[in-house]
Amino acid sequence: MLSATPLSSAYTDALGQRLGEQPRFLVLSRLRALPVREILRELNRLSGSALYVAFEDETSRALAPVLELFALAGRPAHLELIDEHLATTPVRFRQVVGALASLARASADTALATRAAGRDLAALEGSRASPDLPVRGRRILYLNTNLWFGLKAGGSVAHVAGIVNALIRAGFDVEVAALARPPLLSPRAAYRPIVMPAVLGLPAELNQYMVQRSVISDVVSRGGPYGLVYQRLSVHSYAGAVIARSLGLPLIVEYNGSEVWVARNWGRPLRYEALARRAEAALLRDARLVVTVSDILARELTDRGIPPDRILAHPNGFDPEVIDPSRHPASERVELRRRLGIPDDAVVAVFLGTFGRWHGTEVLARAIRELVREDAPWLDRHRVRFLIVGDGLRMPEVREILRGPPEVYTVLTGLVPQADAPGFLAAADIAVSPHVMNEDASEFFGSPTKLFEYMAMGKAIVASDLGQIGTVLRPALHATGLPAHGPGESDPNLAILARPGEVGELVTAIRFLVERPSWRGALGGAARVAALASHTWDRQVELILTRVGGRVSV
Repeated sequence: MLSATPLSSAYTDALGQRLGEQPRFLVLSRLRALPVREILRELNRLSGSALYVAFEDETSRALAPVLELFALAGRPAHLELIDEHLATTPVRFRQVVGALASLARASADTALATRAAGRDLAALEGSRASPDLPVRGRRILYLNTNLWFGLKAGGSVAHVAGIVNALIRAGFDVEVAALARPPLLSPRAAYRPIVMPAVLGLPAELNQYMVQRSVISDVVSRGGPYGLVYQRLSVHSYAGAVIARSLGLPLIVEYNGSEVWVARNWGRPLRYEALARRAEAALLRDARLVVTVSDILARELTDRGIPPDRILAHPNGFDPEVIDPSRHPASERVELRRRLGIPDDAVVAVFLGTFGRWHGTEVLARAIRELVREDAPWLDRHRVRFLIVGDGLRMPEVREILRGPPEVYTVLTGLVPQADAPGFLAAADIAVSPHVMNEDASEFFGSPTKLFEYMAMGKAIVASDLGQIGTVLRPALHATGLPAHGPGESDPNLAILARPGEVGELVTAIRFLVERPSWRGALGGAARVAALASHTWDRQVELILTRVGGRVSV
């Protein structure tokens, strides 16, 4: 089974029932991160097999020619497409020829759009935007031009919904322009679909220029009236700058880190890296305010020439209407554990995430393996289980580490819908955030959304003492100096911190919390209080509006 991105656990289960056996899954986004030799080895393994190309959501269909081309390179004996309803369609040779012709035309169109983008960027670079335009009215255009395919889950999804919903609660009318309506949006949020070509071209990174041209044309031709443009920065996108200038509006840019850096360090370097840097710089330069998630990123923006008075640094957050332990009764916890095969009286440690390079999921897997190797009777005595929720780039490595005896103590759920994630947190006792340092030795700049959801759900947290994670969770216990006594009546500690990548310290911290329910309760309770006080999306939106909303003209 070949797909563009990881498939949800519900869909993969349905596929197994539909086909009568569980297929082996190949994910294009994961394969592209491998060395060429490994990619060829995976392709050779397809030879003579039956191969299905799966599309769990409609947006992925634009990648069909690329997926078919990749599939045929493996010389399968049989090739079929399978859609979100599990309907199958055999792929014939003439269809592949037609698909390749469509791919060629789409690639030519993408090349033309890229040349036009160069002209757009030159125009943006040749002049300056009006620096302090007032916010005219209470209607906001929220732009998310990311070409996200597949099931939408993860911190970025929570961030989009969190900011939009908080803006609505603050009294604004928000229209969201995105490839598909983001999960968890308030029903009061308007949605403007971004029209995507039926077929995407190659190289894949340049499709952004095709897509954003239609966005710019659509928004500018129809106007608003808007009072403000807010764009979540995405690779190769400068749409917000053009729209804001064309309509005479202030621009807010959300900056979660350089997409050029992310591609180079967490994926594959962009082929058109210089052009992507220009797009990123143009968007940032035109922003009335750049909202970022850590002091490290704020310093980077200052180094890139963004004036400090145009930067707002604040950690990510959570939505208290979504992440609330009182919404999950004990009966729900029991039922979810039963469905997952976890005893009701087990002590459950959870990790929730998308298995990126910085998430450290493989470190947690090694800690589980170490615990099983060192003291399986202890795990049995305390009925310990590990619940790992999600999927992504590092999943194959995690599965390999956990192969054998650790599987008895571990549940891998696969990808679950964003709306279901709080229930999995509520079913756990301990939450783990084992993030690791950047491989290029640069400062860790992340602000994991899961961290604030762990806190808000009142869970005892074990986390890496890394960058903003350690700052947010202080005061804290440390894995190298855990107390022999129980917590005081108003103990201020929020979590247990461990050195990044130190499996032994992670094991020590998990053991401590498994054996001490009083500390689990104390740490979880203090963390929830801190989260509600400082880390809601409403608080972040309040800070944004303080910076730009003082001159709202209705």
